Order: sequence, then structure tokens, then C-alpha cells
Amino acid sequence: MGIGLPSDQIQHTDKRLYLNEEILRGATRAVELAPDDAFAQRTYALAMSTKCQIHLYRQELEKALALNSNDARTLSGGMWLAFMGDWDDGTAMAEKAIRLAGPNASFAWWLAPAKRHWWKGEYQQALEDFRHAYLEGFWLSHLDQAYALPFLGRFDEAKAEVGKLLKLRPDFTIREADSYYRMFCFQPEYIEKMNSALRQAGLPE
Repeated sequence: MGIGLPSDQIQHTDKRLYLNEEILRGATRAVELAPDDAFAQRTYALAMSTKCQIHLYRQELEKALALNSNDARTLSGGMWLAFMGDWDDGTAMAEKAIRLAGPNASFAWWLAPAKRHWWKGEYQQALEDFRHAYLEGFWLSHLDQAYALPFLGRFDEAKAEVGKLLKLRPDFTIREADSYYRMFCFQPEYIEKMNSALRQAGLPE
């Protein structure tokens, strides 16, 4: 997520991709030390997601769920399945995590149903779910709003969200949005649709 990294790596996603091998190496060592530990297996699955190979990620996530099938944080890993293109199963897992955690559910878990609705053209429902994940001081919240609102014809609001985004990240561009979403393994078709909406919202190339 870019937490604790030098500023250039926080600002530019492609400058931190070298960390993927270190992420996977650390997680591999964790499951070697504690092969029956649900937390270690969950983090290994998350590390495996950096490879953007859905079958590998699904396999490791299922191992984690076999160790603790009703753990909300493990089920929230369905987000990455959704982002990789398994919108239905991945979102179902994330929604189960939300139900199990109740008021303790992470705001981020709502991104799976929000983005699923958006991808399927259910824009009003997408916007409502995005607002469950909305944090005023978090740049990603404004980015998500900026590409959701144009599909409802709310271009002025979309442009206002771009303004908030650029206040937090002055150098942010469509290219950086593209790179960020590719890091999380979104399909090219999703990203192209997003980029088109961001152009309508006025985000610089």
C-alpha cells in the first residue's frame, strides 16, 4: 500500500513493484515457520496476489479459509479475487466479511461490491457502496468517486472530486491511476473504462 516508503515510491506505484519479491519471500518464510497458522496463511495468500495469477491466489486463499472459515479478515481477501475478475465469488466473500465484522468492518471491504456494481453498469448502487468506503482525507476515495459519477451524468461533482484528489496528490494523473489499478491486478477492460471516465472528470493525462 506504500505505507512507510520514501515519498517517490508513495507517489509513483511503479517505483515500488520491486518489493513484490520481498513480500513473497517474507510470507513464504512465515508459513514455513507456522504452516497451520491461519494468519500466516492469509498473509501468504495476500503476498501471492502480487503475481496477478488468479488461480494461484484462489488456491492459497482457500487454504487460509480451510484453517478459519469464518474469519472476517480472511474472507475480506475476496476483494482481490474480485479485482482479478472473479467479481461474483470475490464480492460474496467480501460481503460475508462485512456481515461478520459488523461495525468493525474495514471501509476498504466495501470496494469489492462497489467496483463490481460499477463494472456491471449498476452505477447508482456502485456510488452508494463507494460512499461506505469514502474517507475525506484519502485520495483513493476521491479517485473512485471521480470515475463513478460521470456514468450518472454528474460531471460537476466528478470534477469536484478530481479537485479534492489533486489537492491531496498534486501530481496525480490518469497514468498513475492506471498504474495503481494494474498493481492490484484489475483487468485491462476495467482500467480502460475507468480512464475514459477520468478524462471526462478532468483528471490530467
